[in-house]
Amino acid sequence: MAIRVSYLLLLIILSDCKVVEKESFSDEDITGTYVYTYTADVMEVETGEVMGIRTVMDTIIIKKAGDQLEVSNRRWMDNDYDNVGWILPDSEADQAMPTYFVEHDTVHNKLVPDKKEKKGVPLYVADDKLYWGEAKALEYERVDDR
Repeated sequence: MAIRVSYLLLLIILSDCKVVEKESFSDEDITGTYVYTYTADVMEVETGEVMGIRTVMDTIIIKKAGDQLEVSNRRWMDNDYDNVGWILPDSEADQAMPTYFVEHDTVHNKLVPDKKEKKGVPLYVADDKLYWGEAKALEYERVDDR
């Protein structure tokens, strides 16, 4: 009788325990637009004086492409001193990265660049955010509705 009661208590305890699993995202959960925005002072080359502030909006767009995902990137800049508004950057250093394809590693919630292309960086997925590269240095936030 004592063994049955012990066994019953053990079953009750085990049934109340929850296994915490890492949330996995489907391709449909990941597709969308993500933005990272930052600002920097713009210096006058001749005098070294601050002319104003530049705001850069770095956008990653993820779309379904067959059995893979397509990652594209756009960057827009806005200088608060020139009244031009949002423009695509001219300098090569500020250009967006080329479009590339990724495979979705659902175990690690990681978007792995296609090895055949030899370009692109891995992206990590968490909630409504993407993280750039292995160091997860930049955090992009989702801006569109699902």
